[in-house]
Amino acid sequence: MYYKHRKAEALPYPNYDESLGATVLSMSINDLGVIVGALNVPSEFNSGLYRFYTDGTQATAIGDTFNFIETINDKNQIANTQAEATCCHATITSAAGQSTVLWADPLCSTSNWINDRNDLVGAYGCTTARAYVYSGGAATFLPAPATEATGINDAGDIIGTETSGIFLYKNAVLYSISPDIRPRGDYSVLTIDCACFYASYLGGLSERDEFIATRRGQFYLIMPSGKL
Repeated sequence: MYYKHRKAEALPYPNYDESLGATVLSMSINDLGVIVGALNVPSEFNSGLYRFYTDGTQATAIGDTFNFIETINDKNQIANTQAEATCCHATITSAAGQSTVLWADPLCSTSNWINDRNDLVGAYGCTTARAYVYSGGAATFLPAPATEATGINDAGDIIGTETSGIFLYKNAVLYSISPDIRPRGDYSVLTIDCACFYASYLGGLSERDEFIATRRGQFYLIMPSGKL
């Protein structure tokens, strides 16, 4: 469902049939009102996730059973992760359904967020993951100890996870910001499962460097209190 003009309305999911035990999940919405999400029909696709996008009036299938769509920007470019039997591949997909796989090698990679400049961030590798940003057709790894990038704003600032908590990458400098969050606690930005068998909720980063984090089952809006 989506909320518009103070009223919640059901989205027209493709092939949706409650009698089949189908469940739906909306993952992201852009400023144009286009939504990406999933339709899971247990009796079909081997309980896989069926991906779609919709403008609130019609839905269009844009992925196969094992294609995890995560976020969409205002150019209708989509960050998604294609899953195979033993690994997954970071991918960028146009609204027309044309996909570009960033890495086709056996190591896992994920696509977590895409901004309006078509810069995409995620993680490369699972056992020893490295955070990356993909821009202008090339990927650049962020400095250690960054392990997974979960959001990027249009200014190019990046939020993500590191070995000791949460990092903010800004003006080519990696900041470990977990010790500065008040009240203190074991906060975490939200990521997808690197094994690609299930997609959990995502993070992101606003133009004011705000982001969502979780702690002890609660969600928090983390806002900067000053300049770095």
